[in-house]
Amino acid sequence: MLFRSIKNFADILFCNEDEIKSLYECDLESAKHKVEEMGKETVITLGSNGSTVFRNNEWTNVEAYKPKAVIDTTGAGDLFAAGYLHGYLNNLSQQECLEKGNELSAKIIQQIGARFYFFFLLKLPFPFFGLTTLDLYFLVNRSFAIKFFFLTNLIAMFGTINKVIVSEG
Repeated sequence: MLFRSIKNFADILFCNEDEIKSLYECDLESAKHKVEEMGKETVITLGSNGSTVFRNNEWTNVEAYKPKAVIDTTGAGDLFAAGYLHGYLNNLSQQECLEKGNELSAKIIQQIGARFYFFFLLKLPFPFFGLTTLDLYFLVNRSFAIKFFFLTNLIAMFGTINKVIVSEG
């Protein structure tokens, strides 16, 4: 039943190494042969060993990005799929699709949680207590539009944003 559903209704199958082995109840190499028999585009993430895709009757492998540190793997698979699909929808090659997925998943595992965080440094004129400026740091992770609107109004009144940093851990 599950295989029929995959074959008839799935355009792309995303799974990690454990999931593909569990699906076919065999080792990775045997599972890859069964993927070939089924003929569906299948993307397999292999953790620190990179990723591989079966598309157009051929396998393409890409090495993993090496993050500075692995903090939390929450969201790594979802971000990988997002990067891969971005490449797919923009007609990138199989290798480039895998590289996009690997890049995003490598970035997200360098922080806690499955959302990217943005840090803003806002320098305001502050001629009090012997200071010339007041440095305010903002962490933006939710309700970005509201916070950004608030920040842009502050900037218009008082100062400038000196840095925008996407957290990498």
